This record gives sequence, C-alpha cells and structure tokens, in this order.
Amino acid sequence: MDTITLILVLTPSILMLLVLFFFLWRYDRLIMKNAQQFSDQLDSVMKMNILQQESFTKLMRNAEVQKLVVPIRLQAYERLLLYLERIQIEGLVMRVSQIGMNTLQLQSALIRTIREEFEHNISQQLYVTDVAWEQVKEARERIVQLINIASKQVENEDESMKLVSQLFDYSSEMAEYQISQQVQTLKDEMRKHLDTL
Repeated sequence: MDTITLILVLTPSILMLLVLFFFLWRYDRLIMKNAQQFSDQLDSVMKMNILQQESFTKLMRNAEVQKLVVPIRLQAYERLLLYLERIQIEGLVMRVSQIGMNTLQLQSALIRTIREEFEHNISQQLYVTDVAWEQVKEARERIVQLINIASKQVENEDESMKLVSQLFDYSSEMAEYQISQQVQTLKDEMRKHLDTL
C-alpha cells in the first residue's frame, strides 16, 4: 500500500517535470532557430553589400561620378560618426533609460537600440572604406560587450540605476571599451576625402 501511495504522490510531480523539461527544450530550440535566422539574414545582407560595393568601386573610377559621390561619401562618414556618438554609453543610457526599468529591461533596450541604429546605417558601408566600416563594427561590438559584462555584475530584477552605475564605472575605467580610436579613424578618413575636393 505504501508503494502505491508513493507512486500516486510522485507521478504528478514527475509528469510536471517532464512537461517543464519539454517546454524549456522547445523554447531553447526556438531561440536558437531565431538566432540562426537572424545570423543568416545578416550574412546575406553583408554578402549583397560586398557585391554592391565592388560594383560601386568600379563606378567610382569615373571622374564625373567621383564629383557626385564625394558628398555622399562625406555624408556617410557623418552618419557613421553620429552613430558612434549615439552609442557611447553616457548618451545612450540617458536616451534609453526609463523610470521603473529593471536591469534586464535596460540591458535589452540598450542592445536593441544599438542594433537598430546599426541596421539603419548599414548601407553606409557602401560609401566608406573597409577600414572605416570595420571600425564602426568594432565599436558596436565593444559597447555591446561592455553592456553584457556590466549586466553580469547586477541581478536582472535590480533597479536599472545599478546597471547604469556599473556601465559608467566600466566605461571610464576600462580603456578597451572606449571607442575614441574608432571615432578618430573615421574623422581622419573623412578629412582625407575633404582634401580631395
């Protein structure tokens, strides 16, 4: 009788654990699938942009086209410099942070904002050098990495000011998360194009 009672008591718990495991497994597969789809889409966009950039480079050889393109290139550098300024931690936090956010919400909002602005400016790579574009991507990666590192130092449900404090501390203390070098590289390249006018 004791064994039957034990089985009757444990069966719902075991079933509940199996159902929970199944849903967690499905959720993990869904997240991985979405991440892979996003990665595949970004790769195809990047490949398409590389092909377009090669075609564009051939056109650039023409002097008349060069006169038309230089202002567009300068505008591209301007937009990318603005992007780099907008993703610097101090300004980014002030624009994105809202009263009542916890650290997880702020982390998600900061990273989403960085990615959305990057995607908005992705076509600018057609008009800047590969070096400049790599600098922009590196700056984006550094800032996202800084946000993720700082987020690990606080609890997800803590108030967002704890994350803000960690971000400000890390960004001022750790030189590798400064993006001033990337900003300077873009400015130098932009000056080179101004000198060609």
